[in-house]
Amino acid sequence: MSDQTPEISAAEWLAQAQEEEDSDNTASALDKVEKAIQKDPTLGAAWRLKASLLQDLDRPREAFNTLNEACHRLPHDAGCWFDLGAFLATHNNLPQAIDCYMRCYNLDSSFPRIKTNLGMAFINVRDFENAANMLTEALEENSLDADKARILNRLAEAHIALGKFDKAFECLDKALVLDENNFVAMANMAMVHLQRGEKEAARSAIENALSKDTKNANLYVMRAAIYDESDSSEDKKEAEKSIETALKLAPEDPEIWIKVANRHLHFQDRDNVFACLDKAVELDPGNYQIWHNRAFLLSQLPDTDDEVLRSLDHSIECNPIFPGNWLNKAQLLHKIGKNDEAAFCHRRGMHLLGHLVIWGIFLIDEQGTPVEGTQMAIETERSVPQSKIIEQYVENLKKDNYTIDDQGIVNGKYRIAMTQVPLEQVENKPVYKDDEAPKTDRTKPKIKKVKKTNLNKEG
Repeated sequence: MSDQTPEISAAEWLAQAQEEEDSDNTASALDKVEKAIQKDPTLGAAWRLKASLLQDLDRPREAFNTLNEACHRLPHDAGCWFDLGAFLATHNNLPQAIDCYMRCYNLDSSFPRIKTNLGMAFINVRDFENAANMLTEALEENSLDADKARILNRLAEAHIALGKFDKAFECLDKALVLDENNFVAMANMAMVHLQRGEKEAARSAIENALSKDTKNANLYVMRAAIYDESDSSEDKKEAEKSIETALKLAPEDPEIWIKVANRHLHFQDRDNVFACLDKAVELDPGNYQIWHNRAFLLSQLPDTDDEVLRSLDHSIECNPIFPGNWLNKAQLLHKIGKNDEAAFCHRRGMHLLGHLVIWGIFLIDEQGTPVEGTQMAIETERSVPQSKIIEQYVENLKKDNYTIDDQGIVNGKYRIAMTQVPLEQVENKPVYKDDEAPKTDRTKPKIKKVKKTNLNKEG
């Protein structure tokens, strides 16, 4: 009979770690899950649990690095991409979060909560069309009334932003059937009524919402917007009182100051627009969305180009991978005659949106190593089939006197490989800050030259 202790498998270490987590023994759980990863580094659930435990221990940077490494090692694990996306969304890195969520969605579109999370993230970056599409899909897959009501609310917000008020009304009506005390749905319904010219119904809805939550600053801002639509001097006073109440309830919330600035913009009160926006920036100077909103609101006032540009630059500095900043900056630069800079910013924005891609294409030897001197970068629209890109590359090889047989073997020993190349690898101008973005390219060929092309989209 053997005296040897049976070897514990990775799955067993993971099960023990989960038991320790359930018992709130976080440090012990972390030790065991690390042993699971050492045994089997392909165990995606172990990487995800490790990251969760590190967050519980208030070690967010290590949690991020854990998820980042998991995605690098396990690029086909939808769960790892989902958790990385959720982490980034929690830390207000929404464009990166959307990139990770989309990887999860493309790997497994039925992954739990992926459609809901994607829809919410799209709303937060003001991509309302994609938000509406994703939340509509999410609605079809959720069975719990509470989840449905929450999704219907956000879907209604997307429809409101798109000017589809009848669709928004339908969503909110359903949400209130599911949860008659949902003050968020009531408030959104008030805005729909307002947009449809139903002023009394709007007042009734917002007052109902406030009766459910009297300490909600956002509701008072919405109440002011409704009463502002009246010509009555008494109603104007009510609107002012609502704004005063909102600022008393949430004086440290930059989003409230942004919303109040938007109200002043409605009345073309330039000085107060600037004052409120400056207060928002003062409260959260590192928030790219605050700077982006500042640029957006100031762009609607005359003679503000310099301030708009400054705001966009600050927003880009805070988050260089938000495409909206680059596209808005391109538009402004074109307006003031800086066409070369505008073209650069527009191209970067289109890359970040995913409409343009750069393919690194090269030869690899029998060991899978890139062959020096064969690398090329080809920029195309995403809709161009990869086969077209390879055809162009083959033509270039033939011009350089390479031979290609019927099986696609080059010079009798090489094969063609390709990967997406980050924009910064070509331009040598980093888009991602160190350790802030997942590694998306497994093979990083040294790009020798860049070839822009308008390949035929057919075929």
